[in-house]
Amino acid sequence: MKSYDELKAEPLSADQKLNKKYFPFIQGDAVDLCVPNLRAIEEDGWADWLNNIEELQATQHGVFPNHRSAQEDFLNSLANDRSKIVLMICEKKSNLAIGVISLQNINFQFKSAGVALSASKSNSKFRNPFSALEAMALITQHGFDEVGLNRIYAGQAYPTLTSWNKMLELIGFRSEGILREAFVRGHRVENIVRISCLYENFLALKKLRGSLWGSSKTIREALKAQPKKSFAEIIDGKISEMERKHFSFLFKK
Repeated sequence: MKSYDELKAEPLSADQKLNKKYFPFIQGDAVDLCVPNLRAIEEDGWADWLNNIEELQATQHGVFPNHRSAQEDFLNSLANDRSKIVLMICEKKSNLAIGVISLQNINFQFKSAGVALSASKSNSKFRNPFSALEAMALITQHGFDEVGLNRIYAGQAYPTLTSWNKMLELIGFRSEGILREAFVRGHRVENIVRISCLYENFLALKKLRGSLWGSSKTIREALKAQPKKSFAEIIDGKISEMERKHFSFLFKK
């Protein structure tokens, strides 16, 4: 993985200059994580991704309309904000922004940060089915290697995002527990799965693969070997069983 300074010093070909909408901050296999700019709003629909209600059912976005002016204000606020890192997910070949990914609430005392990803299905055609997962791997590795974090975490609507939760296991994330009825969207109430990747998990996979991602081939091989049920599903089942047994004393006559 090349540094920002190394990438900036590299000469660009004529085709690259023509298609260079974004500067690649972190280079990947199928995608690059790029520095956001106004073109993401004006040309690639960054503000509009947060207005697609159907695609946002597992998030808190899409409840109130998102305006381009608000997105521009957010973009401008990033310049001096050291509590988050926000990058565009860009297709490697086209340099088209197809999503946004971030490390949020960076806490240097506790060496932790949250990770979040949002991508538009309607406005983007992932040429690689692992594009979103690779983006997660790239920013997670950056958080450990460059920011010096020890824990990167997230919370996901469950069971809606069970498949995505399971995919994240391939890059070192592990489910830690279930928050009961903690996700609310309109009148729909679900649980939330807390997940995290620790520095020790990252180091183990990096030693094995050379990087957290390795390659698409590496991920496909891990996917084939992965158990049918996610760790979150196993935890959920065990907790429900133990809960019933433990609290049965309350209902005994």
